[in-house]
Amino acid sequence: MKPTFDVGKALTFGLDVFTARPMAFVTLAVWTVLYGAVLGVIQLQAIGPELATLSELNMSPDPSDPSAALAAMGEYFWLALPFFAVATVLGIIAEAAWLRLFMRGQDGGIFPFRLGRDEIIYTISSLLVGLALLAGLMLTFVAMIVISLVLAALGPVGIAIGSALGFIVLTGVMIAGLTLVTPVMALSLLRGRIAIIETFSGVRKMFWPLLGSLIVAVVGYMLFYALLTGVLGAMPFDQYGILPDGEVARWATLFPYFVVVQAIGIVPVALLRGVACYAALQIDEAAAAPKTP
Repeated sequence: MKPTFDVGKALTFGLDVFTARPMAFVTLAVWTVLYGAVLGVIQLQAIGPELATLSELNMSPDPSDPSAALAAMGEYFWLALPFFAVATVLGIIAEAAWLRLFMRGQDGGIFPFRLGRDEIIYTISSLLVGLALLAGLMLTFVAMIVISLVLAALGPVGIAIGSALGFIVLTGVMIAGLTLVTPVMALSLLRGRIAIIETFSGVRKMFWPLLGSLIVAVVGYMLFYALLTGVLGAMPFDQYGILPDGEVARWATLFPYFVVVQAIGIVPVALLRGVACYAALQIDEAAAAPKTP
């Protein structure tokens, strides 16, 4: 059976989840805001000045010494790695809890987090999706290089055509790839196993309405970042938590900022998650429906 996809229902799915399980939604939202705010404050308190210095060096590298930029990037990576690792683990645990609520309607109580099968499935699915996207991009780059070399024989016009064509193809591949993989983690968690092939097969049958919903959701996410920029502009510190006098802002200043930022992000993230989960549920429903002769 071909899965149906209603754009309006997809975009309001997050609201439907909130209406059906308001306390579970609010509980998860509060935990998400708190862990994101605490982690953000700790990172800026610990390595904010170093990250600011390294970022400035990366943005304005010394052309006479390109190794300085590479060294700065390496140093930046090792400084941020512990925080990235912790954020990744906490993000997986939190997102698995969100998906249990969105996909199964499960209310995890006051502390809805755990480490178990769902988290393992989510992690493996994410890794496989990342590898699939990377492989697709690499193949696209190889094809672009071959096409560019062929068109380059035509001279400047061929080079211009090759560049434009390459940009169009790369953009199309990225959009198509992201659309195909959007419901993978949700469907995998629902079924309790990796469901990449089933997701690809289902998404192909509702690609365009799903893409339209994702575009609307992404626009909402961009508005969130615009609002975030406005909030940051009203703060007495920069994005690295540095005050005008060069000192790092204290907890009492940083924590409310991160709480506001995380709280603002709940809605656009729920919008994106809702579209992905609605698509996954439609694919699952169509697969479970009896086949008509």
